[in-house]
Order: sequence, then C-alpha cells, then structure tokens
Amino acid sequence: MDEATLRRLYAFTLGHPLTLSLTVGLSLEELFVEKNDDQREDLFRELTYRWLREVPDESLRELVEAASLVRNFNQELLESMLGESVSRASFSRLTDLSFIRPGRGGYRIHALLRTSLSKEIRVRTPQRFKQLRNRSIAYYHREIVTPSPEGNITDTIANLIFGLEDSVLLSTFLEDTPNGEYEYESVHADNLHLAEQHIQEVMQAEADYERSYFNPQTGQLHQMDIPAQHDRIAFGNLELAKLITFGPDAVRIIKNREGATIGLAIFIPIHRHSLSYLQIQPVSRHYFNTLNSEQLKDYRTSPDQPAGRFIYHVDLRKDDSIAARAALMRLLISLLLKPGMLVFSSPLPYHQEITKRMGFNQVEGATHYEFGEHIPSPTFMLDIRGERQRAYFDRWVQSAGLSLTPQLPDNLFGFTVKEREVAQLVLSIDSIAEIANKLNVTQAAIKKHLARIYKKAGVERKSQLLKKLMEL
Repeated sequence: MDEATLRRLYAFTLGHPLTLSLTVGLSLEELFVEKNDDQREDLFRELTYRWLREVPDESLRELVEAASLVRNFNQELLESMLGESVSRASFSRLTDLSFIRPGRGGYRIHALLRTSLSKEIRVRTPQRFKQLRNRSIAYYHREIVTPSPEGNITDTIANLIFGLEDSVLLSTFLEDTPNGEYEYESVHADNLHLAEQHIQEVMQAEADYERSYFNPQTGQLHQMDIPAQHDRIAFGNLELAKLITFGPDAVRIIKNREGATIGLAIFIPIHRHSLSYLQIQPVSRHYFNTLNSEQLKDYRTSPDQPAGRFIYHVDLRKDDSIAARAALMRLLISLLLKPGMLVFSSPLPYHQEITKRMGFNQVEGATHYEFGEHIPSPTFMLDIRGERQRAYFDRWVQSAGLSLTPQLPDNLFGFTVKEREVAQLVLSIDSIAEIANKLNVTQAAIKKHLARIYKKAGVERKSQLLKKLMEL
C-alpha cells in the first residue's frame, strides 16, 4: 500500500487498534471516497455497537450521548446541556467506562465513538441534537467571556471551535495533545543555539513536504503542500538574536517528550522597539506600509504592553503527528486570549483558509510576492483590542444562530423594573458608560443600580452577575 493511503488510514482511525482491525478487508479506496459514506457508516455503526455494550441503562446512555457532542466534558457542562443536575455517582459511572479518558480540561470520549454517536443522534433526534449542541456552545461562550480563575481558556476556545462544526477548523483543531507530550520553550540567549540549529537543519532540507488534515465526521481530507523553499525564505529573512530582544515569547521552540526540538513558532510582539524592524522586514513591511502616521501610533506601545503580534512563521517539518499539530494549534489559539491586533501573512492556501475562518480580515494593498514571483501572499488582520475581544467571541456564537441576550424573566431576584432593564443590558454591553448612554442617565446612577442588583443576586461584581444571568 502506498504511504499516502497509510497516512490517511492512520488519521481516520487515530491509530486505534479495534478500528484498524475492523478496516481489514474493507476497500480503503472506497472508504475514503468523498460523498461515499456507506463503508464509513458501517464501520462507525459496528464500533458504536461494540462500545455501547458497556452502557446498561437509559440514564447512563443519556450522559454518554451528551458527552459525545462535545470535545471535552465535565460535570458542570453536562448539567448545563441536560438542564438538570447530575449526581456525583452518575458522573463517576460515566467516567469509569472504558472508552472515556481523562484529558486536558476534563474528560473525553474516544474520538471515533464520539464521531459515530453524534452522527447517530443528529439523525435520530435532530431537535435534541440541536438543543444539546447549542447549550454546550452557550456554556463555552460564558466561560470565555466570564472566565473562572481556575479555568483554562485556551482549552475552552478549542472546545467552542469544535461545537461550531466548521469542517476546516475541525480538521485542524479536532484532536488534542496528551499532557506532557510536547512543551513550549521561550528562546533566550542561553538556548538560542537550539533554535539556530533547528533553522539550519530546516534550511538544508531539500524535499517538499505535506500535511494532511482529516475530519472523520465528514470524511473530508484537507491537504497542505509546503515547498522547501517556503521555509528557507521565511527563515532566511530572520535575525533570531534581534527578535528575542523584542519580548520573552517572540520565538518559541516546541519540544517533544524526549526533549528534541521538533518545531519553531515566531510571533513577533508589536511595540515601539520592534516597529521599525517590522516596517523593513520583507514579509511584514507590506502591512505596515498600508498604515498612515496616525494609525502607526496605535502600535507604538511600551514593550511590556505590546499592541499585538505579527504571526511570522510556524514550522513543524520534523514531526507530522496529530499530537504535534495539536500542540502548535494550542499555541496559536492562546494568541486570542491577549487583547491586541494579530497580523498574519502566508502564501499557503490552507493557511489562508484557516485564517479567514478564524475571523481575520484581508488587508487591502498588503498582498506581496516575497515567496515567489507568481506566489501571492495576502496579509490578514484581526483586531481584538478591548471590548472588540468580547465582540469577536460573540460573533462566533451568533454564527451558530444563537442569541446572546436571552430575555430575563419578570420578578427575577426581586429586581425593580429599572434594575431589570440595567441587568438586561449587562448581558450585551460591557461598559457602564455605554449602559448609561443607552438609558440616558449618569454613570453614577448606573453604578447605584448595579450595587443593588449585585446584592439582590448574591454576587459581588459584574463578571459574577453576568455568569449568573447567562446560566438562567
């Protein structure tokens, strides 16, 4: 069998022994034909039948079904999805099942059972599927905009992406990295030689390579071909010793469990010290040349508070595993947690597609040809400064057809009419000044209303109130 088919089979089964054995005798060519779901459905059906022998009663089956619709789950999420409490004993029975494993940010069902069971629920009970999915999206959105101190928002964002069911994003972000398998290490003077050695090895590589992203839910395979010239040009323009002076996380190496460097990520912080470099650097200069002097002022911030980051290059030539890719994706997702402006430019069509689906906008007049005379590289920008960050995540939820401002019930917590009106606005407006302007009153009046609202709702601050209201 050719290597491409083997790689696709491994991506399809995630290396799971039972699934690999069940594919013996199947026509793999037919299995992977798009829009020919018969063999995939038969395989998923057999897997589901075998695994669900462990689930003896209907109440436990309901928990399994709800858990199959999300990437990770915990007890609170299942309660939010089902609209009822889940006892500790019931949750323990669920997590004791052989196809459930602890993972980053909670527990997860094995991806193949999750795929087959969620598809079955979608067909059998479409309205219930929609209700459970929407409640999970609302839960994740609530955790992002009103984070708890112990939560990991990077995981939560990945979980929200999973719920939105975009085929390209699912193929890219679907799986996760086991704890401890990969780690990020900031490059500084003492380990600069490791990053330089990695770049030298990549620069010497002559072979082109590819990365395949397979979505088992749809059977779609997305393939990205990366010319060796792409990495050589990107790394050839860099001065690592200068880059690391711009910030502690400007350059990061990705290491595997054995401590070997398998990748490099370069996210250049944008501030008054790095701006002049970015304005002349071949790949980044085209964006900054579109800005006038007034717009450039926004980027002249202090180094300890960068205005944003230029996502310059990510490289994983040495490791094409799903886990390595997921480690890199986690690093990219973490950028969404830092309010600021994110700028990215790439000649690779798949990178461009991911960027657009993540909500970046193409910058007019910033397309360049640094990677080849006939290879256009558009530039994209995402502005998530201040309240725009909340609006960005709001748009994701709205794209799924969900309302972010449910109507609060009358007599809630004994609120007066005016207090209820203020509480309703808290669901959609962050700023006290904006709420005051909306109601045509002073900010001091809004603060007095909020103080009474907090007391009646049994909370101490606005983030706690918002979380409580969104749980209604």
